[in-house]
Amino acid sequence: ATVPLPTTGTAYGFKVVAVDTAGNVGISEWSNYVLPQWEPRPGANQLENGGFESGGLDPWISHGGTLTVDTGSPYEGGASLYMKAHGVGWWYGDAGIHHLLPELRGGQQYTLSAFMRADAPRMVHMRAYRDSGHRNHRGEHALHVGTEWREYYVQFTANDDVLPAGVAIDVAESTTGLWVDDVRFYEGSYQPVGTHPALAIVEPAV
Repeated sequence: ATVPLPTTGTAYGFKVVAVDTAGNVGISEWSNYVLPQWEPRPGANQLENGGFESGGLDPWISHGGTLTVDTGSPYEGGASLYMKAHGVGWWYGDAGIHHLLPELRGGQQYTLSAFMRADAPRMVHMRAYRDSGHRNHRGEHALHVGTEWREYYVQFTANDDVLPAGVAIDVAESTTGLWVDDVRFYEGSYQPVGTHPALAIVEPAV
């Protein structure tokens, strides 16, 4: 495929990552060519459709549960995601959603945050991971989610380069329904949305 690239910026080597229909991941050796590398701004959300305003899930990937884009009671905007695990899994990651990322950079601090509320108080796991082989976790934390909209977050520093990578919200620990809205993943420490001071952070995780 031909991909248009910016013509300014610092030159870097690059690898090519390919994923087949079975989910197998292949990574090339370092190229002999260079191209300008995209550098996300600190605090800029690296996730697409984090508020589910498109009316669908894409590019999020779901597994192990029933998911509905709900327009009845979002935290913000016109939609949120409602999900419910088919059953309690042997691992909490057996049901949930995840979003692929190009990379995590060693030594860089990151924050994953989301507004969530549940049908009844429950546990929810949020994490970043390596999307190849065993899904080694970065910044994983279990959060106690209540029945009112609150913003929850996981903040961590990547201990090495991770390519490819992803972030996940896991719900297989319980079949209690969960709403999710305004999911963000960005470089740097936690940045409150600040639109509703009463919706303060409940359980910070480092």
